Amino acid sequence: MSLGCACARPAACWLPEVLPPVHSTVCAGSVARVRFTVHNCGLGARSVMLAATGPGAGLAVGNPSTAVIEPFGSAVLEAEVTAPASGDVSLTLWIRGCHDHITNWTVTSSGRSCDSTHERVVNDCPETQHRWYDHFAQPHACPGQRG
Repeated sequence: MSLGCACARPAACWLPEVLPPVHSTVCAGSVARVRFTVHNCGLGARSVMLAATGPGAGLAVGNPSTAVIEPFGSAVLEAEVTAPASGDVSLTLWIRGCHDHITNWTVTSSGRSCDSTHERVVNDCPETQHRWYDHFAQPHACPGQRG
């Protein structure tokens, strides 16, 4: 006998929030961009950082790669890659603020379109609710920051 439960718990609060993947197709030598608008929905100023990891991380440029966001303010961080003559560039973009947010980005060279910009919105909010399934030793405000 199976007693189904509609109360599935979400991913652990300390895991990165996974954003939808980004796929850019641009001409060889053209620039592909991902622009993140990061909102601070906490009571304290917060430092945020954009970083790239993975096989194509050395090709990614952050513009800017860090920002300080005032309470309830926002900042724009942008990653860009110049498409190679052929093949794909694959990397993972990280927004690190109160929490980590990640997206996988693939840039493909093609003669169909030139420069490309994708937009993503990130709400970087402190965890203010403690639920029964949370790890009790896990901090709930922004680690190392107030609010």
